[in-house]
Amino acid sequence: MIFTEVDAVRLDRHEDLNALLAAKPAKPELPSFELHAALPRQQRQDLDTRRLDYLAGGLTASTPQVLTLIKNVRLAVLGNRGRASGRTGVMVSGQSTVGKTTACIAVMRGLRAMYSHQHPEFESRGEIPVAYVEVPAGSSAKAMIGRFAHFYGLELPRRCTLEEILNAVVTAMRTCSTQLVVVDELQNLSRVSQGNGESVDVLKSLSNQVPSTFVYSGINIHQGGLLLGERGNQISRRFTLLEMHRYGNATKEEVKAWNGIVMAFSKQLPLLAHDPESILRDAAWLHKRSGGNIGTLQRILVGGAQLRILDGDPGKEALTREFMEAIPVDMVAENDGAVLQESPALRQLVG
Repeated sequence: MIFTEVDAVRLDRHEDLNALLAAKPAKPELPSFELHAALPRQQRQDLDTRRLDYLAGGLTASTPQVLTLIKNVRLAVLGNRGRASGRTGVMVSGQSTVGKTTACIAVMRGLRAMYSHQHPEFESRGEIPVAYVEVPAGSSAKAMIGRFAHFYGLELPRRCTLEEILNAVVTAMRTCSTQLVVVDELQNLSRVSQGNGESVDVLKSLSNQVPSTFVYSGINIHQGGLLLGERGNQISRRFTLLEMHRYGNATKEEVKAWNGIVMAFSKQLPLLAHDPESILRDAAWLHKRSGGNIGTLQRILVGGAQLRILDGDPGKEALTREFMEAIPVDMVAENDGAVLQESPALRQLVG
């Protein structure tokens, strides 16, 4: 139950991305303790597998920052309708593990759903309304556009020039009616160099040649070299900025927002003995433990739920503070002085 498939889902292949965005993972229906105890062993194992698969799908919560990004992207898409040049986009910037990619996935899923509603037969027509590309480290312009060619599955001769690859990608994006393009890991272009500058020019050329809305996402990209000089000035004028950050817990408004996020995750946990509202007692502690970081909070709650299921004791399938203290988190949070304990499943996993 704990092992993944060899051919894991990749966002940078259009078939995988479409399957991910089309999936609507539903929380498995949970039986009562009595019914669960009466189930044959194989059915209990099947239920555990479905629950672990559901948790592994990546639970998300409609946080205030995610909702703001969705609104900003929709405004950009609407503003770009019929525009021949000077199309606008959205830049998502912030520290690592604050949920930038997760937020972008939520945006892509929503836009794909809207496109599917308006064009129910789009898949049979070979249309790809949403694209996702990661900027390679040490990027050259040719490597940058090569990522787009890979996403669309273009088979091009090895000796193609940059212009030939660019033209092929533009043709593919137009043919596939691509509406939204998420370019992630853009911090790889923040260092000022000739190669990075040419890669930025490639992205600008794509934006000028295809009727798509671009979302740039990366670690603190609003503070790096990406926005310097004339190139940076052009990006700043065309893109709105959403700076994602860790959530605070100092004011009543911040506490309310944080508690809402914790509750949103808690309601999704498929545990047999879990009372979603009980976790609010530990909301302040969860903020301290995670540092207000959504990625760390998700690791605690989802990881805790997974371990409870693996422990094989339905009566203990609840997330207590004592148990959550045993969940390993990132080193930044760990340096806050959290003390690790172990569950039976955790001991089994680490040997």
